[in-house]
Amino acid sequence: VKEVTASICKIHEYVQALAKLNIDEKEFAYLRAIALFGAGVYSSLLDRHQMEYECALKTLANFACSYPGFP
Repeated sequence: VKEVTASICKIHEYVQALAKLNIDEKEFAYLRAIALFGAGVYSSLLDRHQMEYECALKTLANFACSYPGFP
């Protein structure tokens, strides 16, 4: 029960942090793709999806740079 409660608390904190970022649907999709295909994934899966990961990361960076006032 303690592990489930701890996991729920971590998920809740994560959702709150995402809500504070106020990201739009495109940004969320890019972040989701990076999370699915990025670091921390088993190496065989990462190898198969390396191009998708790099594309999503590059697209998110370009999308972020298009915002006015982005450093």
